[in-house]
Amino acid sequence: MRLVYWELFRTRVAQRMMGLFLLLALALILVLGVTSYVQVSGQLERQARRRLQLSSRDASRVVMERLRSTALELDRVVRTFHRGLSSRQQDLILAAVPPSGVVAVAVLRDDGSQQNILGNPLPQIPLTREQRDHLTAGKTVLVVHDSLDQDVFLAQAIDTFNLGRGILWAILDREYLWDEDEYRRRLPGGVEVCVYSGEGVALTCPHLTRTSASGGAEADPMTFGLWGWEVHGEEFLATAERLSLTHEYAAPAWTVVLGEPRSQAMAPLADFRRSFLLILLLVTMIVIGISNVQVRRSMEPLRALTDATGRIARQEFDTNVVVTSGDEFEDLASSFNSMAHRLGRQFSTLTAMSDIDRAALSQPDRQEMIRTILVRMHGALQCRGVAFLLGEGNGSDAEASWSVLQLKDSQWREESIAVRPEDVAELAIHPEGLEVAPGTTRGYLEWSPAQSASLILPLIRAESIIGMVVVEYDTTEVMANEHRGARQLADQVAIAMANASLLEDLEGLSSGALTALARTIDANSPWTAGHSERVTYVSLRLGERLGLSTRDLDTLYRGGLLHDIGKIAIPAAILNKPGPLTKKEFAIVKRHPSTGASILSPIGVYQATIPIVLSHHERLDGSGYPEGLTGDRIPLLARVAAVADVYDALTSARPYRPGWPVERVVEHITEGAGVEYDPDVTDELVAAVQDGVMDLRRNGKPVPPGARWVGLGSSGIPLTAGLKVLQKRG
Repeated sequence: MRLVYWELFRTRVAQRMMGLFLLLALALILVLGVTSYVQVSGQLERQARRRLQLSSRDASRVVMERLRSTALELDRVVRTFHRGLSSRQQDLILAAVPPSGVVAVAVLRDDGSQQNILGNPLPQIPLTREQRDHLTAGKTVLVVHDSLDQDVFLAQAIDTFNLGRGILWAILDREYLWDEDEYRRRLPGGVEVCVYSGEGVALTCPHLTRTSASGGAEADPMTFGLWGWEVHGEEFLATAERLSLTHEYAAPAWTVVLGEPRSQAMAPLADFRRSFLLILLLVTMIVIGISNVQVRRSMEPLRALTDATGRIARQEFDTNVVVTSGDEFEDLASSFNSMAHRLGRQFSTLTAMSDIDRAALSQPDRQEMIRTILVRMHGALQCRGVAFLLGEGNGSDAEASWSVLQLKDSQWREESIAVRPEDVAELAIHPEGLEVAPGTTRGYLEWSPAQSASLILPLIRAESIIGMVVVEYDTTEVMANEHRGARQLADQVAIAMANASLLEDLEGLSSGALTALARTIDANSPWTAGHSERVTYVSLRLGERLGLSTRDLDTLYRGGLLHDIGKIAIPAAILNKPGPLTKKEFAIVKRHPSTGASILSPIGVYQATIPIVLSHHERLDGSGYPEGLTGDRIPLLARVAAVADVYDALTSARPYRPGWPVERVVEHITEGAGVEYDPDVTDELVAAVQDGVMDLRRNGKPVPPGARWVGLGSSGIPLTAGLKVLQKRG
């Protein structure tokens, strides 16, 4: 049996789930481990310090015992002086039984004389008043001499009533006082001992180098408490104990410091770390095993659903997912299968709706369009047959004759039937569709077998029923399941029929309208015949070179044809006058842009052309009319039409002058670039003339109206398509 299914972990979801399992488990273990480690290490350190504190008291007792023992030896020596013996006798007695724990003994007197009893002569040691009083009281004085070896001296008075007789001084034996063997015997193994004088001078510290707790400056040994030590990089835990010498020896208190290697004190932590790593590894393996099982239980259904989703994306709507996990994944798979089935039906419906739209737009023959619609509906619905009934459901009292076209079993059937007003009224109160069960029929369904279940879907336009779609089913269950999709298709059929009617109406209304208007305008004067169409041609050529959008070119097309529509209001006598116009006549001419804008303003579809009509005589320097606009305040399309208008006007003959050569016209327009005319437009005009696309003459005569764009806008061709025709023919 496989323990780990690695192929499952190729997915990001599985990787996240496994990562989450491991992260939570490891986080929990680490938290517990770190917490335990901190607590154990803290407890071990506290125990070690407590042990050191107790041991430091034992060490202090050892030091005090040695001092007292030595003081007793000195007291024995002093008593020899009280026997009245001569110096020779005293020396013999002391030589026979020398005092223990000392290396040198001598009597020092105030006059500087010295009686050497044992060892080397001693230096003169000054005493404070308090120390002399201590000696007078018969007590021992302890002095740490400020020498290289930091010798420890003990002193007793020969005569407490007369210190002038001398003071017995002894240097303590360091090996006796700091007996390491005794310390090791009475203290835990590995513990080091240091003793500091009251002035903070190390009296003995054989192996340790003092540091502060943070490893920085040297610690103050006179400060009771705990601090750190270091020996060759090894850290020690340390504790101090105050050894009071003031009462017995009239000396500042000493400090006994004990240090233990931290590694020794924390040795149990090493075992803890090793055990923790093993536990961590074991728990990780257990988590991987458990999480693998859980991930597999989740990922196998998820992978099946993911694969099925991919098949759905490839439009394989017959996909069926089988999941037997007994949990929400099984419910999800069931819902997915149901959704896939509904998506398949919906996709078929949408495809049929799209096909119906295309049929309505691409089939010029209405009968063929209806046949195509029925074929698409029959393929999209799980039905036996489908029929289309078309008539005039106007709610009149008389029966109406409706035509029926039926597709069933790949066979077409056509006939006419009578539909009564009450039949139409019944459909009116069931706009979403009327379900007719098997064995029930209607008068207008006499052509349909009674054993079929029929779904009647009225086609409504402008609140009137213009027809109906009848779908035949084997059972009412199938009919109920498909009611909604069939209703959507029927609505699309109604829209397609309405669009087809609108296209027919628009085709009839728009046939030649623009061209007729343009020619009507130009017919007011024989000198302007074809002017509007030529201006349109030049404007479109310039707009194309300027990179205008299709929408702007359509607007430019309409504006070019209608730019002089306001000249309808100018008398022919002014238009055809052979001489210069008077101020009054020119004022009438200058009103034609405003007049044209007023004429077009009620027509919604021509609103975008009004700026061209109104501003095609404006100039950049404000010298134009009717509003005297300047610069960019003049619409771009009007600036294009202005150049095209001037170009055709100057190249065409007028009653008061002949037409100019193209070269002269281009020179004139170029001189006005940036002053009167848009420089970008004039640059494109010059380039177009050089390319030979602005030839508006044939054999020295103007091109006849319609010669280059015959039927444009009058044959039902959309304006964008008309532009392409214009460019191709131009």
